[in-house]
Amino acid sequence: KDESMDSQKLFESLHHGARMIHQQLLGVLESHGVKEIEAEGKPFDPLLHEATLQIESDLKPEHVAGVLSKGYTRGDRVLRHAKVSVSKGKGETAENKEEDKEK
Repeated sequence: KDESMDSQKLFESLHHGARMIHQQLLGVLESHGVKEIEAEGKPFDPLLHEATLQIESDLKPEHVAGVLSKGYTRGDRVLRHAKVSVSKGKGETAENKEEDKEK
């Protein structure tokens, strides 16, 4: 049981160290003007986003439904496009078709 506790403490220590390094790296990148592309829920923009798949969602069509890989800019220049899934709206269900007929 002591070995299990030591492994857990070691893991927590390594995880904490990795988080600290990650935060420092983000700080260095930010100080050089590198910014993350905000994509979730925004309209799809081919200048900033790379569509990898299209899914049904509650979002309006042609809006970013999910981010698969973050993208980054520096000033006006795109360093890496955000890889995203794009909404194609709600799917055609029997319920939706009935609602359309009533309108």
